[in-house]
Amino acid sequence: MLPHTSKSGAFSEDGDSGAAVINGWGVVVGILTGGGGSSKVSDCMYVTPIAFLLECLEALGFHANIFPVAADVVV
Repeated sequence: MLPHTSKSGAFSEDGDSGAAVINGWGVVVGILTGGGGSSKVSDCMYVTPIAFLLECLEALGFHANIFPVAADVVV
C-alpha cells in the first residue's frame, strides 16, 4: 500500500510471514519475517533482504531465479 502513513493501518497482519515485500517499482526487495505489530506511534516489521537470501541459496548450491523472463513465443 503506497504511500504508507500513520493512517494506513498495519503494514502486515498475523499469517503474513513469508510474503514477498516489493518496492514502488514492483521489484521484490525482501521476505516478511515477523513484526512487533502496529501502535499509535510505530509499525515495526522485520524484512529479510532478498539479496541476502539469494546469496545464502547460492552458497548452498541452489541457483534461484526469482526474476524469470518468459521465452519468446513464435506464432
